Amino acid sequence: NYSTDNYGCANSLSAGCEDCTTYNNHINECADANCNNYCPGQDAAPPNVSAFSVDGHTISFTTCDSSLTIAWTVSDSGGSGLARIEVWRNSNNAGWAKVHGEALSGNGPLSGSWTETVEPGSHQYSLKVFDNNGNCVFENNQPCSGSGSPITATVLTVPAAPTNLQCLASTDDSITLGWNDNSSNESGFKIYRDYLSEANVIHTTAANETSWTDSNRACYTGYPYWVKATNLCGDSAAVYRWCSTTHLTCKTFTMSISPSSQAVQKGGSTTYTVNLDSINNFSSPVDSFSVSGLPAGATASFSPPICTPTCSSQMTVSTQSSTPLGSYNLTVSANGGGAYRSASAVLSVTAGQAPDLLVESISWLPLSPAAGETVTFTVTLRNQGDSGSGSSVTKYYLDDQYVDEDGNIGLGPGESRQETFSWRASCGHTHQVKAVADANSQVNESNETNNEKIETITVQNCPPNAPTLSGPTSGVVNVSYSFSAQATDPDNDNVRYNFDWDDSSSYTTNYVPSGTIQTVPHSWSEPGLYNICVTAADNQAWSAPTCRTINIGVGEGESGPKASFDFCLERETERTIRFIDKSTDIDGVITGWLWNFGDGESCLPNCNENGFSGTNQNPVHTFAGGAASQWWDSSWQYRRKIVFDNTSRAALTNAPVLVKLTSANFDFSHAKPNGEDVRFVDSDNQTLLNHEIELWDQAAQIAYLWVKVPQIDPYSATDFIYLYFGNPSAEAKDSAWARGTWDDNFVAVYHLSEKSGAVRDSKNGYDGTILGSVVQNSEGKIGLGYNFTSGAVSLNNYASKAPTAPGTMEMWVKRTFADNESSDRGLGGSWANDNNNWLLEWRGANKEFWVWVKGGGTLSLSSVKKELIPQGVWTYFVGAWPNGGQNNAYTDGVWRVASWPPAGAWQGTPSSWFIGAPAFAGSTNWRGYLDEVRFSKVQRSSDWISFQYCSMTGACLSYGLEEAGQINSFDVSLNVTDNKGLVDATTTKVNLLTAPLCPLNSPPQATNLSKIEGDCCNSPSFHFSWVYVDANGDRESKFQFQVDDASDFSSPAINRTYEGLSYPSGTENSQVVLISPDEETDKITYNKTYYWRVKVWDAQGADSGWVNGGQFKPATHQYPLADFTWQPEYPAVDEEVKFQDKSQAFGGFSIASYAWTFENGNPASSVEKNPKVKFSSPGAKTVTLTVTDSAGYSCSVSYEVRVGSTLPHWKEVAP
Repeated sequence: NYSTDNYGCANSLSAGCEDCTTYNNHINECADANCNNYCPGQDAAPPNVSAFSVDGHTISFTTCDSSLTIAWTVSDSGGSGLARIEVWRNSNNAGWAKVHGEALSGNGPLSGSWTETVEPGSHQYSLKVFDNNGNCVFENNQPCSGSGSPITATVLTVPAAPTNLQCLASTDDSITLGWNDNSSNESGFKIYRDYLSEANVIHTTAANETSWTDSNRACYTGYPYWVKATNLCGDSAAVYRWCSTTHLTCKTFTMSISPSSQAVQKGGSTTYTVNLDSINNFSSPVDSFSVSGLPAGATASFSPPICTPTCSSQMTVSTQSSTPLGSYNLTVSANGGGAYRSASAVLSVTAGQAPDLLVESISWLPLSPAAGETVTFTVTLRNQGDSGSGSSVTKYYLDDQYVDEDGNIGLGPGESRQETFSWRASCGHTHQVKAVADANSQVNESNETNNEKIETITVQNCPPNAPTLSGPTSGVVNVSYSFSAQATDPDNDNVRYNFDWDDSSSYTTNYVPSGTIQTVPHSWSEPGLYNICVTAADNQAWSAPTCRTINIGVGEGESGPKASFDFCLERETERTIRFIDKSTDIDGVITGWLWNFGDGESCLPNCNENGFSGTNQNPVHTFAGGAASQWWDSSWQYRRKIVFDNTSRAALTNAPVLVKLTSANFDFSHAKPNGEDVRFVDSDNQTLLNHEIELWDQAAQIAYLWVKVPQIDPYSATDFIYLYFGNPSAEAKDSAWARGTWDDNFVAVYHLSEKSGAVRDSKNGYDGTILGSVVQNSEGKIGLGYNFTSGAVSLNNYASKAPTAPGTMEMWVKRTFADNESSDRGLGGSWANDNNNWLLEWRGANKEFWVWVKGGGTLSLSSVKKELIPQGVWTYFVGAWPNGGQNNAYTDGVWRVASWPPAGAWQGTPSSWFIGAPAFAGSTNWRGYLDEVRFSKVQRSSDWISFQYCSMTGACLSYGLEEAGQINSFDVSLNVTDNKGLVDATTTKVNLLTAPLCPLNSPPQATNLSKIEGDCCNSPSFHFSWVYVDANGDRESKFQFQVDDASDFSSPAINRTYEGLSYPSGTENSQVVLISPDEETDKITYNKTYYWRVKVWDAQGADSGWVNGGQFKPATHQYPLADFTWQPEYPAVDEEVKFQDKSQAFGGFSIASYAWTFENGNPASSVEKNPKVKFSSPGAKTVTLTVTDSAGYSCSVSYEVRVGSTLPHWKEVAP
């Protein structure tokens, strides 16, 4: 009810008046009979401002805060109600401008405020308030047609620092300073002397005053000065200068200390000499010596205590057993005769009874190992301190990669001990071996900086890898072909290549950089199958050779043989294959077969004698390669055993294990190009294990795989799993299988291996989004990682899924910021509310890493020293916490610290979740590299974390040798050679699982076809032969033999069939074909090319099919007929015999030459047509005539000539 009668209503609710609500609904009506026809235009009373302030000030003020809040309280008593309010500002006298306005309603009083941020300067603020009748008043309730009472806010900033501080002038007792003023808003300049602290401000000047003289100074004395600009908002940075007074007339002295540095064991004492030298005949006694900067428990004394320069006093510093260790800067002061001097010295307090571990030496055998050779290192540790060391750990590194460690029992003072570890030498010429004593910082030593020793070991040269070789596989004589070789050298040495062409020639290139392709041409002058081999060499050793064959033919006009074969699986066998030669040679006869079965066995020309059944042309071979014992699946051809070293840990369940494959422990050529056929099987050889492939790079020969092992035996070094591979038919496992690698205690797993795009979670698909600058495809500890330069990864889309308590966050970190980084750098965290949150971060103010867990409003904090996560070094960092209790911090798998006090129980659901930021993105984002970030909803155990580090560094995994399972696929090659020396080769993949079965009755075969030309002079003919072979042992029943001058055998000149035979397998068949000068039936003639073939039948009627023997060609014409006669027919010794040639030539040719030989003849030979000869002894004498026609064809004939005794000599005798 209204309590007044301003509108004609009664003081209490009565007839004709309304309650307030109804009245307010009507107030904007022009006439209202219920309220005496009141209209707003009748209101003459303006609105009222009862309160107005700027940042709480009602009068002008100065502030350093650029955010200003304008507040008000207004009302309207005229009845029309408040309409709106406006805020006006005049900045730096640039003119008034409206900066804010808002509508109002009701009569009030109404309170409100508005905040804005302004630039530094002078800002006047004023209000204008309007009612619904158009009335307007300022903040002082004066009409807007008049003037208000604005409030001025002067906004300042910290002034700019002065520069160029100078010593303008000096006297024996004063120093005048000068500097540059770089600010327009300072209230003055602070001048500091001796120390930059507020306690040492000696003067403050007025604004714009840029010089000042410091009087009453000691002569010949230096002073440090600093100058800052100052105002209400604070002080600028300081500018520094060292200035000195002079000693032109004053009498004083100088002071020095020797030695400048001394060391003392705590509890002991040491001495310094303080030297005083007179200046300007100073002769007053110096009777006051003092020292500042002494450590706790230390005292100093001087002898003599009074000294008149020039003179010396001995200063003795004594320590106690409780004096802290360390290095201290001492300031020694001397005062006397009105003069004051000081000098500095250093005091080092060492442990009187503390251990000091160091690596005294590192030695190894063999001294110069070869790559792959096991090197045994001997490390000598010594405690050179004065007390026992207690237990510690020594760690060993090769090329900054962790190799091994030893736990050491305590060493007594001066005691030494030797430890050993092994390393398999790798290529690279030189390697750094490092041993670190007390690697886990367990021992409180007198010197913590001498625990590390590094030596360099030289590994013998590694030869280049076997080169690749590419080029053609066939060609013709006298044509040049190019071959390319490429090899890499493990030591990155330059390489050269040697090409052996298999024709008694070779070529060696010049040295080129490792990996360079060298292309060399070559040609062959003779046909044949050549085995080209190339080797690569650095400056010390040659690689293994790489070879390939090239089939060089004679070129145009001769096709040579064409190698081909079929095969089938012998019935009732699993691994025995029958090979059927199908090679052809249209213009020759195949005379040799060379088989290579692809399992390490070959069939040379005498393979039957080596144990193969069948013949050389058509062998039967049983393939090697039975399955190893307890083989998981015979479809997989290879496996390796992976053994875990868990000797120092309890049993582990569902642990993810990193399997890193390289050319040193895995043959990538035996797996599919992307690792699709890789499978992990537990030690029972039955249980298939989930795995995920993070990276598989066949070209680079490296892969990273994760496998979930259900259990790893406790305190064991023998538990193992199998890695199976080598199944060309295997398909890749799906994404669900890969997610199963991570047990349900994992919330999310981020490998950070993406080259672009979303940040993938391998467990639940909680993919993240990059905010700001994060460089993907960067350096990682395991494959790729991310470089956080100023951004972060937001997981806020799944914030409610973030781990709370209990929980674990693990990651590999490599910080790029220095040890003095003052800003916080978040690694990751989640936030539910102010009382429930967790994060891992670098704490800039403390220069250490924190694991922060806050539950139920109670914060529990554990800190890790910066030295345990050094700049530029990959470190495994883990925080693990329960739901209420102490959290734990780990680095490199080692527990470092537990937090205090225990956190309370977690309450609430997370609303933010980040990687590379504390719990929200901003200026405290991480700076450096991250890799393999994981979140768990359980507190992981110390053993679990230790094994993860060991697994990811490879220190607790060893890889067995490759085992071959049942290999079912073989590359079988056949090389054939014909009678002209031409060769051909073919290779076919034989799969025992898919090979067709041999027929129940295998057809017979005609093998070992051969052709021999007969005696061209006496019995012109060709002799043909072949061998009948039947795999079933059936006897030969029939053969057919054909000869034709057409390769299609359309009208055979010889067509012979022999039936009714009963020859056993292995029988040689033969045929003779006579040559006739004229066309005759069942004969062939001269000067024509013929082809021949044969077909054989077994007793069951199966035939071999036609087997081609190739082509042949008789002479161009009939050979000459040699013949002769002689007279007398029966000559006597020394009787002249006349020989008469009776030879004939054919085909239009003539006898071109004669060659006679005479047994015991004189002459013994002759080239005459009709020679005369005498024989020197009686008996049957052989005479041979060889005639050659004009075509070069020769024939011979021999006869026996019977020679009688010498004829008697007649002599007349008288009767």
